[in-house]
Amino acid sequence: MEQLFTNTVAVQRTGTIIQHIQTDYFSLILREIEGGVLIVEWEEVMENYQIQDSEIESLRKGIRNYTLKNGPVLLFVKTFDGIIVGPEIQKKLQNKELYNGIHAVAIELHSTTHRISLNLSAQLSRNRTPIRAFTSESSARKWLNRRRKSIQN
Repeated sequence: MEQLFTNTVAVQRTGTIIQHIQTDYFSLILREIEGGVLIVEWEEVMENYQIQDSEIESLRKGIRNYTLKNGPVLLFVKTFDGIIVGPEIQKKLQNKELYNGIHAVAIELHSTTHRISLNLSAQLSRNRTPIRAFTSESSARKWLNRRRKSIQN
């Protein structure tokens, strides 16, 4: 008997999908990975993809609907190597209303320039929600766990 697939076809993360947006240019998934922790994943569809304002607005609505039912969350944003967080989006990310119901945001960014820029921008912002960019998922998740413990105490 011939085996149809020799490689992994898909890897499913655990958790509940809250929102999924698919276009010709990107795939964006908002998922609950554990109680009170949401992950936003942009999946690579094209190189040098610049995040759009409409994506941020769509995520804001999905997170808002989730937090109205389940309470405040911690948010982990996972990107791919070619994603670009332009100045307009960085400015939008400083809007306090965007973070209603969010205790902290950890962002995995592979570009050193974007990571430094976002961390500097977040430090200068008057936003009370801590935002931090990291090089790896494990570092980001460790930081979110520390934030969760400080909120619980």
